[in-house]
Amino acid sequence: MTTVTPEETKLNRALELVGGAIDPEIAEFYSSLEARILAQALENVELAERRLREIQKLVGDLDEVPTPLQFNLFSISFRTSKQTWQPQGPRSLVPARGTTTF
Repeated sequence: MTTVTPEETKLNRALELVGGAIDPEIAEFYSSLEARILAQALENVELAERRLREIQKLVGDLDEVPTPLQFNLFSISFRTSKQTWQPQGPRSLVPARGTTTF
C-alpha cells in the first residue's frame, strides 16, 4: 500500500488546477515540479488575458462587466468584508452604501 504525503497531495491539487499537464517547453526549462506548476499557472493567465483581449475586440467592452482590476478589487473586498459589494441587476457590481470605492 502506497501512502500519499500531504506535500504530494498539495502538488497533485496544484497540478490539477493548472489543467493536469505541463507544457513540454516549461517542463524542459524548470527542474522542480513546484517551479513547473507555477510557470504553467502564469502561462495560463497570460493565455487567458490574450483570449480576453480577443473577445473584447469581437464583442466590445461592456460597461456592466467589471474590468479585471475592478473584479480583483471586488474579490478582495468580498473576501474581507462579505458585505462590501452588492449585485444590482444582471452582472453588474455597485458599491454597497457606506463603503469606499477605489
